[in-house]
Amino acid sequence: PFFLLETEGLITMERTLLIITLPLAFIAILLIVTGWVVYRGYHKRGKVLQKKQDEYRALVENAEDGIFTIDQEGRFTYMNKKGMELLGYAKDELVGSNFATVIAPEYRETTIENFRKRQTGEAVDRYEVEVITKDGKIIPLELNTRTLEYKGEFMGIEGIGRVIEDKRKVLLDKKRLLEELRMDERK
Repeated sequence: PFFLLETEGLITMERTLLIITLPLAFIAILLIVTGWVVYRGYHKRGKVLQKKQDEYRALVENAEDGIFTIDQEGRFTYMNKKGMELLGYAKDELVGSNFATVIAPEYRETTIENFRKRQTGEAVDRYEVEVITKDGKIIPLELNTRTLEYKGEFMGIEGIGRVIEDKRKVLLDKKRLLEELRMDERK
């Protein structure tokens, strides 16, 4: 009969729609779940990265040595708390100023030359300098620097300045004791 043909057509059409929509619904659910998993992964990694950055920042800020960065023109772009304490400057007084202004005159030429070597990619070993604090006090430092590059282009340097006053005092004391021993042996 005529009404059965029409019913069979509806059933066939419903079946076709079901065959098409079920896989599409499955794919949509799969995409939503995958997107959620990816989002959670990025979100979690972002939190971990932020935590690591905060830990690194705290480590640098609370270090016992002065830590600094200098740009391509030789201007301070960063100085940690210890570095600012040593030099006696506030952050806004120091950041943006040329590094050579805090180097004692007798060390300035060598320090500028070491900066130029870094600009050209030449290696620079640790070296000693004397810096002048805001109130004019001279402090001996051992500097250890590293070149900052981006895509092979010189961007500046970062470094650590360690006070060597104590080390010098120990060396002078040892030297004095050795001289005293030698004098005692001669007597």
